[in-house]
Amino acid sequence: MKFLIEKEMKKLIENTEVSNVVIPEGTEHIDSWMFKNNTSLKSIIIPEGVTEIGDGAFYGCSRLTSVTLPSSLTSIGDNAFSYCRGLTEINLSNCTNLTSIGNEAFYYCTGITGSIDFSSSLISIGEMAFDGCERLKKISLRQCKGLTRIEDFTFNGCSGLTSIELPSNLEIIGTCAFQYCYSLTSIRIPKKTYIIYQYAFHYCYNLKTVIINEYIYTESINYDDLGHILYYAHTVYVPKRLVDDSTLIEGTYFRTYFTQKELIGRYYVYVKKQQYVILGE
Repeated sequence: MKFLIEKEMKKLIENTEVSNVVIPEGTEHIDSWMFKNNTSLKSIIIPEGVTEIGDGAFYGCSRLTSVTLPSSLTSIGDNAFSYCRGLTEINLSNCTNLTSIGNEAFYYCTGITGSIDFSSSLISIGEMAFDGCERLKKISLRQCKGLTRIEDFTFNGCSGLTSIELPSNLEIIGTCAFQYCYSLTSIRIPKKTYIIYQYAFHYCYNLKTVIINEYIYTESINYDDLGHILYYAHTVYVPKRLVDDSTLIEGTYFRTYFTQKELIGRYYVYVKKQQYVILGE
């Protein structure tokens, strides 16, 4: 049986003219770089039983428009679909066993539009996994209880992104994780998030509302980094604990750009111009 599967796969690889591919039943993994730069490939159906898509398996398949993924899939390798600019959608919600998405897995898949819903089984998303997916509109990670970190540059350059729902157990947001997400207007940072690294929301020009819990580990971000999050804010509500326990809020950025401060309940209110941001729940 294994010999027959390997024989069928060999035919698929050697036939560079084929445009529609159905991976043979019984296949367990798709080898690394198997269909790299196959510009004839337009659609692929991956059957149940396949658990892994190797590194760069469909790298540079620029005319690939349709991919059917099985629920048995557990991992998508590094660069697996990088530069698949013809892809208009990717359905990951049915991949109920998917635990990891590799670095640059969907790097510069500029054709993906609409939303991506991730399976609740997801534990890790690699660096730059969706970097450059400029037409992606909405991301839902809320159901991914095992996801505790957004890596560096994961959603960098998703300039069309208007909405993202983060998981409740998220602890860390990496450097430049949402940089250049021009269309993002609001984001809620979960209660368990305690580190936001530098430039996480750099150049998010339209970010009007940010809700951040009061347990943020303030030593992880400096004045300038906080400034990149709040740059377009009008009114900032800061939990009294943050002001009392650290000098971060009294740093250069706030002294320079915010003109008022008064205590209302358990929040200090800072006033600037444009929009508003709330720190603390």
